[in-house]
Amino acid sequence: MISLLLMLALECPVFIGAPEYVYAKVYYLHENPRGLRWVYTTPVSIESYRYIIPNIQGHPVAFEWWTRTSTAVPFTLKKLCGEVPDPVYPLIFKDGFESGDLEAWDE
Repeated sequence: MISLLLMLALECPVFIGAPEYVYAKVYYLHENPRGLRWVYTTPVSIESYRYIIPNIQGHPVAFEWWTRTSTAVPFTLKKLCGEVPDPVYPLIFKDGFESGDLEAWDE
């Protein structure tokens, strides 16, 4: 129960020092229309000398903050909060129930 409450209250502020390009990837447990978990990527912004707290809806389970100092270098992971879930959304019934086939239930 405590882990559920912590999950619902997950916040992940990040401090940006010198000017950097920054964006966040936000992970959720529910399924998107393609059968994967929802992942929201914020727009890239240029920030400096402040804490950033994403204005995110819903109840994310993980945040990744990615930064770079110039367009000549790739983004690197600056901070991770929570646990990034497996991207494939699990099927609830793996025994043929959705297809109407009950043969798997004879075992």
